[in-house]
Amino acid sequence: MKAVDDTPEEPSERQCRAAMREGKRASRRIWKQAQAQHKLITAPMTAAMASALGATFVHEKQERSRAESNAMQKRLLDENAGLIRAICREASEVLREHEANGAVTPRTRVTFVDLVARWRVGVAACRHELLSRHGQAGQLVAWYWEGVLRRRVRRRSKGGLTVGSVPVLDHELLWDTPDELLFSHMQGAAGVVRRALEIVG
Repeated sequence: MKAVDDTPEEPSERQCRAAMREGKRASRRIWKQAQAQHKLITAPMTAAMASALGATFVHEKQERSRAESNAMQKRLLDENAGLIRAICREASEVLREHEANGAVTPRTRVTFVDLVARWRVGVAACRHELLSRHGQAGQLVAWYWEGVLRRRVRRRSKGGLTVGSVPVLDHELLWDTPDELLFSHMQGAAGVVRRALEIVG
């Protein structure tokens, strides 16, 4: 199996330069808004804080990230509807055997564990794809923010211009917990599957 590279793909130089130009165009408006709100623009900042200062580029990147996450969840659920039903069935069998005999047969255990593993692998693949896109968006936000600050802040180091704290885009944490992602879409069956996972250890 090919190893998964967790390093996000770099945005193109053209995209980076375009983001910086947009930041420069928005610079005056954002700085004036920051002064009006008594905000320190180089302090740690979330995407929401930057959006409140009029950084529409950051807001758009955050909204696109959320939309991509939602679309990915829908795709994952649609493509794995049969797998989810199978997990529910086997979870019920795990509970039935455990309640009847105080133990689970090897066949049932292996089948259930294998189904859950397939779900987790599918989630991991989606998460990797989303993190790659999220990383690209974050890099473009950094270029944009450098454009916002460049005309006003001239701090320099060995690495060149220091741009201060770049707004951080929110990441959907549910992708970090594949079982919780599964439970969130199972309604009444979530308790059965959760208990089955506890039983098989």
